[in-house]
Amino acid sequence: MSETDILKFAGNDNKPAESNALNVKAQKWQELLVKKNITCFGAQIVGDELHTVLFRTILDVNGQNLPLLVYTDDSLYTVIKVLVAPAARKAENEAALLKYLDEQNRKYKLFKYSTGVSGDVELDCCLLNTDDGFDAELLQVSIDVILEHLLEEYPLLMKVVWSAEAVDTTTN
Repeated sequence: MSETDILKFAGNDNKPAESNALNVKAQKWQELLVKKNITCFGAQIVGDELHTVLFRTILDVNGQNLPLLVYTDDSLYTVIKVLVAPAARKAENEAALLKYLDEQNRKYKLFKYSTGVSGDVELDCCLLNTDDGFDAELLQVSIDVILEHLLEEYPLLMKVVWSAEAVDTTTN
């Protein structure tokens, strides 16, 4: 197996992925990872009609391991998703948390926060690109910007999550 092969995740047989099963963006992202010796990503070929490949890693943010997914496929979109705080939205913190997330969403254009039905706080970044125009370096820079943001903001977010009272976030 060469260093450019993508392995399927556990639950599969860990055989190298067929290169024709990869979408163009996944191939370009994989090439950048190999070129820069970035080894923290695993990958999963979904096997759908869009040739989706999920790249997974963990962000170490202030001692917390936050799952990060990069979705690549044949569509115009490449999506970065970070699970920032699972089941964080509760009745007692909902108003303060949603206010904080709205403030963050107004500040940052590259990514947006949301909460799902289970109360998870997620951060999403959507990059628009064609196969020919896909820039793996831009994807890497976007992940770096997200990590830098989380290293700074995660403690404030968690204060809001763990407190029913609003936190003054205007001092940053």
